[in-house]
Amino acid sequence: FVAQFTFSLTATSQFQTYPIYTKQGAAGGIFIMDSYKPYNNTLTSYEQKKLKEMYDAAEGEDKKILERILRKYGACKLEL
Repeated sequence: FVAQFTFSLTATSQFQTYPIYTKQGAAGGIFIMDSYKPYNNTLTSYEQKKLKEMYDAAEGEDKKILERILRKYGACKLEL
């Protein structure tokens, strides 16, 4: 079971979404997915949109490099 867990970071209604999963049993609990990297630099929505446009138009090695950048710094559920 994979879920999105949202909690308030401050009293000013700022929210952050974290990818989590649960596991039942003796070693169970709530865990953050390995793919979540909270300390990596991330792209803004605008940067991601522009890089995605460049990715769609690119070919060969350029497309591979743009894909790696988008996967490394883009949103968790980005579809290419």
